[in-house]
Amino acid sequence: MVSTSVFGCDTLVLSGNLVGIRHIPLDDFTLAKAEDLYQSTHGVLEQSGRGPNSIYLDDEPSPDKIFQKILSQLRKEAVKPILEGFEVHVSSFPAHSHSF
Repeated sequence: MVSTSVFGCDTLVLSGNLVGIRHIPLDDFTLAKAEDLYQSTHGVLEQSGRGPNSIYLDDEPSPDKIFQKILSQLRKEAVKPILEGFEVHVSSFPAHSHSF
């Protein structure tokens, strides 16, 4: 579970046996960034024809490029710290991975 607030962002991870709960601070992730990523995701869905008011202009970046940028930012600021909290070597998690 990821928690975002004006005071900071963090995640609580429950282990499979529910014995352990791990708190992992997300120091580089903020409420403003979460809101921006939400708005960007909403916008790219609209732009790609998946929303009620879909419009796509040829001179704008493609929806796929925008979505890749969103996923890259989430990987850097949320997924990477969570994996590092579990001592998973992030170098084994390539930046171009599509296995989210």
